Amino acid sequence: MKTMDTLDDFLLEEMREMYHAEGQLLRAHPRMERSATSSQLRRALEQQREQTKRHRDRLEQVLDMLGQAPRGETCDAMAGLIKECDELLLADADPAVKDAAIICAAQKIGHYQIASYGCVCTYARLLGLAELAHVLADSLEEAKQADQILTELARNEINVAAMAESIG
Repeated sequence: MKTMDTLDDFLLEEMREMYHAEGQLLRAHPRMERSATSSQLRRALEQQREQTKRHRDRLEQVLDMLGQAPRGETCDAMAGLIKECDELLLADADPAVKDAAIICAAQKIGHYQIASYGCVCTYARLLGLAELAHVLADSLEEAKQADQILTELARNEINVAAMAESIG
């Protein structure tokens, strides 16, 4: 069992989990991109992969700022979300429906990132680590923007096409 006697300990633990989570996500993204049939969805996922690389780089930066080696703690939550996503990718489905499922899975992953980055930003501010909080806030904002892009894509294109398959 891990020892987390202080908020500093918990902040470090969370950042290490996020570092591992971002690594898992970098390995999963190409599968999602290959499975997407919508060119707009594929582009959005490619942009998210680039953001994920920046998130991981930022986590390395903040771990270095704390004098810690950039190593991850196993992130079971991200592993579960990616497993669920992989199951959707393997499903026999209409392409538009599969694209809708990919967006759903990507948003679940993104919401995990938003929650995690939101927490570590708050902890860093509380602990007086303003520079660290500022660096992490960039990842939080990118995750929020990515979620908004997926929401608009789903609302305006993907879900409409998937619904047409259900009606037709």
